[in-house]
Amino acid sequence: MKHSRLAEATEGVTAANKVAQASNILKNIKNAAGVVEISSGSTNLMLKLTELDETELGQSLSKVLFYLELLTLAGELTVPMKANLKKSAREVVENADGVTRAKYAELFDELNNIAFGTKLTSVAELQKFLKENGILEEIDLAFVEKISFGRADLAESLLLSLKQIQKGKSIDELVKLFKIIDPPKLASLTNYEARIWYTWKKTKIEQLISKEKTLEAKAKKAFELRNEYRTATRKYMKDKKWAEHLERVEKNREWNSYLVYMKKKFPENYYQEIIYNASKGRDDVDKLFKLKK
Repeated sequence: MKHSRLAEATEGVTAANKVAQASNILKNIKNAAGVVEISSGSTNLMLKLTELDETELGQSLSKVLFYLELLTLAGELTVPMKANLKKSAREVVENADGVTRAKYAELFDELNNIAFGTKLTSVAELQKFLKENGILEEIDLAFVEKISFGRADLAESLLLSLKQIQKGKSIDELVKLFKIIDPPKLASLTNYEARIWYTWKKTKIEQLISKEKTLEAKAKKAFELRNEYRTATRKYMKDKKWAEHLERVEKNREWNSYLVYMKKKFPENYYQEIIYNASKGRDDVDKLFKLKK
């Protein structure tokens, strides 16, 4: 009986309409393992978004709804159910782009809380954390909350790394000051030091591509080097939670699709823009770390 019911429910993972019949899927389910909280508004939104069933996002949302439905049937949050629910919620976060996350911010806040269990309730929490840890820098806490996806553990570890900030020094000076070797040892760099190394490596890209004969070859080489440095940086980070987070939400792009995107955005000089983008950093992140260009 249980196996047949589970098989029927599993079919709902790819046919979200079967799961959608429960309008009151979940509010709170408690047991020794913890609490799952999700609003009726987010539940209804997930039901609507599963119309995108053919996409990775739609399929991942269907899985979340499937496990929430199982929880309502079981009446308790067992360890296997919790693990599968957390996994499926993480898949939704990973398969959604920045535009989708911003458009459905409340839903993704709740999914992040299910997936990671450390949700910030307000920026005031971070202000309190700054005072408690003697972090005196002027910091855009709203930006910290945004890039941390509302996760308290990520935001707090990032803020702690900012205590290392050395103002007014060039990237080369910072590399020497922190005695950053190239390549660094695995899991050896703080978040701040990892950003320094990554930024320093990007400053070398134009020199490294100079021997390429065509502009297209230079652009492709620059693109590949930035992907290489981005991946390597995460391996050199001590903070594995941040490294894993970045690997999920800021994945390396694929050359052909990126080229199509850049041709549409910069039809007159797309190769030059690819080279420029590969060599520069994100201004908002560099501003957070107070890194000089």
